[in-house]
Amino acid sequence: SERERNEVNNMSGGWIKLHRELLDKSIWQESTAEQKVILITLLNMANYVPNKWEFQGERYELQPGQFVTSLPSISSNPFLHSVVWF
Repeated sequence: SERERNEVNNMSGGWIKLHRELLDKSIWQESTAEQKVILITLLNMANYVPNKWEFQGERYELQPGQFVTSLPSISSNPFLHSVVWF
């Protein structure tokens, strides 16, 4: 639908679901507040619908839950700007 295409392009639409079990996991319990912000931000960056694109002549397809990024991209994320210094 038009709305889904706009949300995929915008990536600010929608929501994520966190299981309460995360609170019992060592990745959460042993993380600092800053690391928790990074974890939640990375979860928000994941695709929630399949996504296809072409880059330098090669076709790529990502499924929900997957994403491609880089340290420069993460460090320029406005949600992490005040938390992460690369």
